[in-house]
Amino acid sequence: EGKGGKKGGGEFNLMGPLMLTLSELFHAMMLILQEISVRRYWNDPLELLSASAVIGVVLTLFAMRKASQVWVTTLDGSSHPVSDMPDAVLMCLNNPVLGLTMILHLI
Repeated sequence: EGKGGKKGGGEFNLMGPLMLTLSELFHAMMLILQEISVRRYWNDPLELLSASAVIGVVLTLFAMRKASQVWVTTLDGSSHPVSDMPDAVLMCLNNPVLGLTMILHLI
């Protein structure tokens, strides 16, 4: 009694599938550009992959730093950063699987 309402939340939202499609498009473009780069400019594909990984790590660190400067207000009125590097490191130290995942991601 009194459960009412539709199951599943109602309206259909296209934002998720659109963002996923856009992400896959950018991933495909990156792979094509890497293939062109290997054929024309780089002698060793592993060097290109390593350079891309270094750029990715640097961009991730900059994104984490910028996100730590953005503050949100919680329901109780307190504020905290969206992303905090010390919190991320502490979570990785407390959860070995998460820590291993982060290390493998950065390597």
